[in-house]
Parts: sequence; structure tokens; C-alpha cells
Amino acid sequence: MPRYEEGLVVFVDIQGMRALTEFDKKLDLHQTFHDQAARTEAREKLMPTRTLKRRVLSFSDCAYFVYTWNERASEERKSSPLPLLEALPTMLILVQILMNKGYWIRGGATYGEVFLDQYGAFGPAIEKAYEIESSKAFYPRIMLEGELGERLYTFQNEQRSRMPDVVKNSLAKQVVIKKDEHSYYVNSFAGLDAYGIIEGETLEWGSFFPVALKKCESVASQRICNKDGTLDEKKTSELYRKSEWLKEELYSEDNLIKGLVEPEDDFLNKLNLLAGLAETTTDPKEIALLTAMGIDVAAMQANKNGASGE
Repeated sequence: MPRYEEGLVVFVDIQGMRALTEFDKKLDLHQTFHDQAARTEAREKLMPTRTLKRRVLSFSDCAYFVYTWNERASEERKSSPLPLLEALPTMLILVQILMNKGYWIRGGATYGEVFLDQYGAFGPAIEKAYEIESSKAFYPRIMLEGELGERLYTFQNEQRSRMPDVVKNSLAKQVVIKKDEHSYYVNSFAGLDAYGIIEGETLEWGSFFPVALKKCESVASQRICNKDGTLDEKKTSELYRKSEWLKEELYSEDNLIKGLVEPEDDFLNKLNLLAGLAETTTDPKEIALLTAMGIDVAAMQANKNGASGE
């Protein structure tokens, strides 16, 4: 009998699509967004043993990422925050590719009841994720519902506390960031130092950083006018605040990795060490540590096995 099931729901919306007036730019954004959503779905088929199953429902300039429990998931696994923390970086690949093209993403995420079938999805978690995006996120970020954010943030920091300082201080980025006592959001840049190149898209932090920064500076100088040509001070001020906030995120301690100022060989050695560990480890503790750094271990192992024909 059909019924709700528990799941993680993330709603994302592309900022500024309605402001685009040129058909070619709208088409490029439309094709990029939905192509990446389809690729995200295709990647999921390579990882049938994930604890969480994922569906991507995209339309117009927004999408839902719906994660529900695999039938094989044990109750112990379901009670752990790790699978939920693992899910977030897999969703960020799409976000980062769009940001690398100059588009901003805003979203909301929650954990709760959702119904999912071949036609789509509905339920309290679907509605709540949209509500968080539209009324609480404001800046180009993915806000987490408070209880979910606190649970993931606490678990993440427990894992990070066990990392060697040389790793934590040079590469590790928090997947979940805490703004204040009841405000948590996803670090949109988590995992960039681990991915490298994904399906032809270069997402190395050293190249991504100037693109994102240039976009912030460009947006900060924009002026929004009313239909009569007068300056819309409120919207212009909001746009400036969003661009300045994102710039601060880029320069924050969580994201400005030391690899930009370290000797290149040392930095690459650390990357190779982490990549090799992510591709081969089966140790739950090591997987938890790598996940807390924003590294999608399951995806890297699937890609390695696929490349070797296993």
C-alpha cells in the first residue's frame, strides 16, 4: 500500500534566470541545468549499493533532490548521520558546475516524510524544503532545517576532530557550516579540491576561485531599475548584499585552502594521497573522515572500478 517514507529532500533554484532576456543565454542555462540533472541520475545507477537512493526531479529553473533509504539499509545505518552527510556532496557537483558558468544557486533542505513514484514526489518534506529556500536562505546557499543542520554539523565536527592536522589544515572543508545557534547551511564549495575533472568539466579550486570571484564583483556593480527607468534601490541593495556575502564565503577560512599558497608539489601529493585512499578504502571510519571533508567516496570508487572494467 502506498505510503510516506522518510527521506532527505533538497530543493534548489537558479537565481536570476527570469532576469535573462536573451534567448541564447536562457537556452544555455536551461540545457546545462537539465543535462547535469540527468547526469546526476546516471551516476546514481553506477552506485546501486548506496544506503540512500537518489532521484532528481527538475523543471524550469529549479530541481528537487530526493534521497530515500535503500531497502537493504539496516536500522543501525539509518540511525547514523553519515549517509545524510555523504549525500550532500553528490548534489553539490551540479551546483558547482552551474556556479562555474556564472549562475548562482539557492536552496533549502530538510529530512522528513516524502512520497516518491514514477510520476514525481509530494509530501511535507517537499513543501518544507521549498519553504526554507524561499523564505530563509536569502543568500546563494542551501539552508538546512535547524534540527537536521545541528545533527549533521555535530557529527561532522566529531569526524573532523580525528583528522590529522596536516590534512585538516590544508584540504578539509566543512560540508555543513553553522551561522548561529539555529542556522546551518551547506558549504557550496565543499569537495572542489577533491573532484578535479568531472565528465569534462574542470572543477579545480584554483580555476574555479577566480571565475566565482569575478562573477561576484560583476554582480556587485549591477543596478536594477523599475519599468520607468528609475533605480530600484531595494533590489539593487539586495543583489549587492548577496554578491558581497558570496565573496566573503570564497575568502572564508573554510574555503580558501592552503593549496593556493603551498608549494605545488606538496599540495598535489596531499591530493593524490587522499584520492588514492578514497578509491580503495572500505574502512567505515576512513570513509566517515573523507566524507566529512566533502569527498564522495562511493562515486570515486565507482569511477575507478568503471575505468578498470571491474
